Amino acid sequence: MKKMIISLLEAHKEIGSWNLTVNREERDELYLIFDTVEQKRRIEEVLYHIEILVHKEKEGKRFTGSSSFQALPGESESALQGKIDDAVTAASLALNPFYDYDEFVPAKEKAEICDPLIRSDKARAMDEMKEKIFDIMKANPDVRLASSEIFLTCIRQERFNSKGLSHTSDKSEALLEAVFLTGEGEDEVESVLTREERFIKNIDLENVMQKYIGFARDNLTAKLPKTGKYDVIFTEEALDNFFDFYISQLNASMKYNKMSVFSPGETIADEFSGDRLTLSFNPHIPGGYRSMDYDHYGTLARKTEVIENGIVKGFSADRKYATYLNMPCTGSSGNTEVKTGSRSLKELETEGTYVLSRFSTFTPNALTGAFSGEIRNGYVVKNGKRIPVKGGSVTGMMKEAMSRVFFSSEEVLRRSYKGPEYIKVLNVDIAGE
Repeated sequence: MKKMIISLLEAHKEIGSWNLTVNREERDELYLIFDTVEQKRRIEEVLYHIEILVHKEKEGKRFTGSSSFQALPGESESALQGKIDDAVTAASLALNPFYDYDEFVPAKEKAEICDPLIRSDKARAMDEMKEKIFDIMKANPDVRLASSEIFLTCIRQERFNSKGLSHTSDKSEALLEAVFLTGEGEDEVESVLTREERFIKNIDLENVMQKYIGFARDNLTAKLPKTGKYDVIFTEEALDNFFDFYISQLNASMKYNKMSVFSPGETIADEFSGDRLTLSFNPHIPGGYRSMDYDHYGTLARKTEVIENGIVKGFSADRKYATYLNMPCTGSSGNTEVKTGSRSLKELETEGTYVLSRFSTFTPNALTGAFSGEIRNGYVVKNGKRIPVKGGSVTGMMKEAMSRVFFSSEEVLRRSYKGPEYIKVLNVDIAGE
């Protein structure tokens, strides 16, 4: 079918450029209720995603319109032709400044994004995960596994475009969801775990389950934090979105739309009393969720450093916005990689420090850097002991936070984030009792 799609795209006189992505997905799913297997199933599907670019010239200026659609296996030639015609019409009505895909450049190495065991034997991998889960729960009889789901997916992706790209890659996904219960009656509490990684080993099954079992236990006795300004260590789920403000602000699309507050050479804070942030977009991290060989525009993936020692170096610019702004094309942003610090958790965990792992939500505002989050799990260090806390909230601004931050020497990979496992920010506002 891909040959027919490519033939139809190449024959259409109004299409300037095109991109075809074929995803062949195999997914095994396992559903557990308490200690019983409720259901197993396998899903296989093939999906074709097509994008077309239409280039026009008006009054001596060049413009580009884009449109995309999906095709299903077995669609007739006439049905596909109708979809292509409709896409061309839509693209012709939505013209923007001119851009195009990149000319094909061979990749010298491939991104490591497919777990060998998921690719070769998903059933075995799933059984090993299931048995490990059951063993862990047997060792923790005071906590119940209300339900759990394991999804293991392998995707073979083929990409073709009008600039000569012909590329095949395999990528995997491992998803674990679990609900832990402890306590009885009105005192029953839960802890919900959701973890998704490219590689099973990156889920760190035994360690992550023990942590969330611990969160369930902590919720039985956790108290509200105290209101005031305190040193806070962010970790676990908070890391997934902690640097979203900089990821958004240092993207060329924000610069083009005049929404970025940064320029190259500027510092990200007025003063620094702790560690200075160094942040890169790295598409070559093994197991990273945004690791890739080529981006959407056919640009060869490469690492881009956007902040070095607290100073803005530049922007991540894909082919479209690099053309708009006449700046170097770095390709689409890869995984967020942050340089670690020199202090261990033991050194950062000083008296009175709050260590916060889970929030109802924690996503700094893309325009202002303001952040807030309701605390779901954490603890405060008192007299050398960890006292569980939950409820209340933290608030702050990323610009002020980065002026008094310390990054741990411990490093972690979580989906598309690789960097310090613990981030300590001084004098954070906490609202509690």
